Amino acid sequence: MSLPRTAWKRGEPSPNPAGFYSQRQFQLAVRMACSEEHKAKGMRKLRVIADQLVDKACEGDLAAIAMVADRLDGKPVSEHITRSPTIVDMSDQELLAIIAEAQAQRDDDSNGLIIENNVDPLP
Repeated sequence: MSLPRTAWKRGEPSPNPAGFYSQRQFQLAVRMACSEEHKAKGMRKLRVIADQLVDKACEGDLAAIAMVADRLDGKPVSEHITRSPTIVDMSDQELLAIIAEAQAQRDDDSNGLIIENNVDPLP
């Protein structure tokens, strides 16, 4: 079953008057303003803004430095991944508990096996 074709025809009022452009009006307005020429400096406003940002960063403004770094290198990815503790991070008690658990698991696993030639299947 195919969907019916829309009855809207070019030149008629839009069936979606509050559509795409209303959601991005501010973004569009800022892009238009930044693309205009700065009257006093004779270059685009976006270039003037970028120059001022870099000048502030060169003066030592930490916020400007961070902003320039974010624009050039990208914002650092925040890690929400928790890592498992390494052996170095664990206490002796924690390590002994892990060993005891592994030995108990090995004993449970080997109870049903037939050991031939006195060789332990799980060293």
